[in-house]
Amino acid sequence: MELHADATRTASTPRTDRDLYRLAPSMDTVAVQAMVNRLEFRATDAIFMGMSQSYFSRLPVESAHQILALGCGTGVEVRTLKRTTSTTAKITGIDHSPALIDVARQRTAEEGLNDNVEYLVGDAHHLDLRDAQFDIVILHTLLSHVDDPLQVLSEARRVCIRGGHIAVFDGDFASLSFGYPRVEIAKEIDATLLQLVFANPRVMRDMPRLLREAELELLEALGEVYADIGTGSFW
Repeated sequence: MELHADATRTASTPRTDRDLYRLAPSMDTVAVQAMVNRLEFRATDAIFMGMSQSYFSRLPVESAHQILALGCGTGVEVRTLKRTTSTTAKITGIDHSPALIDVARQRTAEEGLNDNVEYLVGDAHHLDLRDAQFDIVILHTLLSHVDDPLQVLSEARRVCIRGGHIAVFDGDFASLSFGYPRVEIAKEIDATLLQLVFANPRVMRDMPRLLREAELELLEALGEVYADIGTGSFW
């Protein structure tokens, strides 16, 4: 049994009316561009990309025939896989925002990485894909933003081959904390940011239960801390 201070909702209870990424399809062009800038900025951050590489390197991408990136955004992870591995797999990126998919297609083409890459608009909760299609399914910073993490994991399992790999990369955003001289204001900033940006800030704490209910086996778990000290550059 897990006990949380926020007893009114579980890790899989959505708060998507406040989650900016979940609202991406209905945002205006200015807000979408800000989101694009943020997603692309993360790809320039050495610490964040190092975290990505630490799990990419553990996936059997070289032997994969098809790879799916759910919630691909601007295609950063797709492009990273193309640049940093020797995979010949077809890579499919899916996001629910047509605007972000347009950016993903454009940037992938500009970087000359669009060979064997396909981007589709779709809902990770209800994928228009056949069963057992992909060797690897990647959920990169996705589950903290979705309506129903269990449904998304179940869909990932459905489209993944038996014996395939599903990689979940996300944050324990309930532990997110910023420094400020007045502690009461610092706590209010932390809580407000969680409400605005993350539908499921505790989802990684709930992952053992979610994996069991999705009938998935945990093969490996990696834990890393991003401590941005003195500059606040990542945020």
